[in-house]
Formats: sequence, structure tokens, C-alpha cells
Amino acid sequence: MEAYKLEKTLWTDADFEKMGWHDNPVHAIAFGPGGRELSLDIDYIFKWEQPLPGEKYYRFWISPATLVFEDVLDLKINHDAYVGLIILGIERKESEKSELNFPKMIWKWRIDFVEAKWDFHATGYRQFIRKAPELFGRQRLTYEQRGDYAFSCPKT
Repeated sequence: MEAYKLEKTLWTDADFEKMGWHDNPVHAIAFGPGGRELSLDIDYIFKWEQPLPGEKYYRFWISPATLVFEDVLDLKINHDAYVGLIILGIERKESEKSELNFPKMIWKWRIDFVEAKWDFHATGYRQFIRKAPELFGRQRLTYEQRGDYAFSCPKT
């Protein structure tokens, strides 16, 4: 099987329609590194591979990544008692917060997790891929496979 070809290492909200975060585990959360930033250290699943003949389980092209939302406002978290987060999906829609006079458009974001729902406003995001995608038989990398927790993400 041919290796997954990584298109680029820095993705932004301009790529939103091409991206998906279903079943991406979150390993750590940080407020920062910059002001009004919310950072998630995730395992980003690029592609689900069909099971091989005679097998019944999917395989996954995964990279450790840092997802940073910018200019975050009005963060509301509804979290069940379970410790941990697995992203089901991320949605965005135009915000009615035009009175804030940001130089960029402000979006209303919702992140649905298995264990929680987060609602907030932000101007966008950037997601940095820290290693080339590798093929795994599960949807989560071990600590050794992904390396240390990380929140650095270059500016666009």
C-alpha cells in the first residue's frame, strides 16, 4: 500500500470544507499559546482505509496535530463526568457578533465530543501537522507514537 501523501503541514479555516475531525481524540487542552487562543493537542485522522480482504477492522492514516482557535470569545463548556474527549464533529456558522469590530469575520463554533459540547466564537483556526501520517489499526496513537504533548502552531 502506498503511503498517504501529506498535502501540507499547516491548515487553516480556509480549508474547513476539506477537513473533518470525526473520532479524533484530544490528548491535552491549553489556553494559549497566544492571547485569546484555545489549543487542542489531537490525533488527526486523515483517511479511513477499508479492511483488507479477510479482515473486519478499518485502518487509519493518523498524525499528531495541534488545533488552535484564534480570538476565542464566549466559551461555554458542557462536559459529562468522564475524563477524556473524542471529537465527533466541528461546525461553524456566521456569527451575529458584528458589533465587536474585529478585522476578520467572527464565526460561531460548536465542537461536539462524545463526552461534551463546546460553543464559542472565534475568527478562525490553524492546525499544524507535527509528523507525517502513518497507518494504524486503531484511531488513537500511543504517547510513544505521537511524542510529547504540544501546543506550538506556526502563524499563517
